[in-house]
Amino acid sequence: MAFLDKLIEENKFCCFVSEKGIKCSVNVQNIGHNCKFCTGRFCLKHNLPEEHGCEEAAKKAAKE
Repeated sequence: MAFLDKLIEENKFCCFVSEKGIKCSVNVQNIGHNCKFCTGRFCLKHNLPEEHGCEEAAKKAAKE
């Protein structure tokens, strides 16, 4: 049970981490976006693939 509680707690916040190692602290339980490339959950500010590091995967998918 503790393992599941830890996973739930970790998934409450945006997955974005800046180049300096600073994590985004926005709660995404109610409003968030799941990235189809990396399966992370992001806030509305970091939901674009270009914002959180999936730019190459998005470009590849757009070409196909």
